[in-house]
Amino acid sequence: MRIIQALPSLVFGDGISNEALQIDRLLKEAGKTTHIYAERIGPGVDGRVASGMDALPKLDKEDVLLYHLSIGNGIYQRLSQLSCHLVFRYHNVTPAKYFAGYDPEAERNCRDGLWQVRRMSGLPELVLADSGYNADHLKSLGYRCPMEVLPILVDLKDYAAEPDGRILERYRDGRTNFLFVGRVVPNKKQEDLIRAFYAYHKWINPQSRLILAGNDARVARYRQELGEYCDLLGLTGEDVVFTGSVPFAELLAYYRAADVFLCMSEHEGFCIPLLEVMSFGLPIIAYDAAAVGETLGDAGLLLKTKDVKTWAEAMERVRQDEGLRARMARKETERLKDFAFEACRDKLLDALGRISREA
Repeated sequence: MRIIQALPSLVFGDGISNEALQIDRLLKEAGKTTHIYAERIGPGVDGRVASGMDALPKLDKEDVLLYHLSIGNGIYQRLSQLSCHLVFRYHNVTPAKYFAGYDPEAERNCRDGLWQVRRMSGLPELVLADSGYNADHLKSLGYRCPMEVLPILVDLKDYAAEPDGRILERYRDGRTNFLFVGRVVPNKKQEDLIRAFYAYHKWINPQSRLILAGNDARVARYRQELGEYCDLLGLTGEDVVFTGSVPFAELLAYYRAADVFLCMSEHEGFCIPLLEVMSFGLPIIAYDAAAVGETLGDAGLLLKTKDVKTWAEAMERVRQDEGLRARMARKETERLKDFAFEACRDKLLDALGRISREA
């Protein structure tokens, strides 16, 4: 009996890929025979861990396939033909509308992904959804199989590693640093962050900086528009920093250099950076959309508006109020207990174990 994982893309730095690699390690530690198969494998991925989908072996009725579902791909065509047990790991599909006019391929993949999700409602024996938001989405599409909410597995012990000292020295310069971490893509709404920051920077605290950390190469036109928007507002490259894709040590340094974390994303199936932020005790202000509020809980300031005056005032309040920041840090510590790596690991292994025993 084997427990196999399949996903569209396996690349370092991607949250879903990181979880697949984490699950692979956990299954091996539990003595399971396992391997990862992906349509696209990024550079540096160990061939002993992952292979292309063309290498997927014939699976028997005793085997279990854990399929990470997040975007349109060619894997779904194989699933109805398999005789093994199917478990879906649902990460949600970004609405295609966000990529319209920016990235035709991403728009098509997201549109196809939602179509595929609908088509596969009768296939899985079990769904492990990242969030209640994701589980509710599947139920609205006709899924009636057993469903469990299992947060993404993130081992926060890794975030205690040494940060990049050069980044810390550069950005601990007396300015107030506001940070967002995430790919520069339209659903993350970096333009709204820039708009709110502009109001704060112009009218409240000119000694401030917005750091947008994340890969900015995927949707070139969107990135170009963001740069043009900054120019239009008179914001320099020192006022708004686009880091691009960064090594892990640099990411840690940005977290440590930041004063407040901001999130205006409109579509998140979970939002891993919120967990990362909480592990640093960094105060969070977030827009209440998709699964953001569910993941954040009461550990941050959750706003239901994008009114820039409201955001600018909230940014200054959090910056100035030491008591508020201390309360937020305590709430974050409590909230992180709900995402404890060991508990999530045990829940995953138990769920896959139950399917295996049924096999």
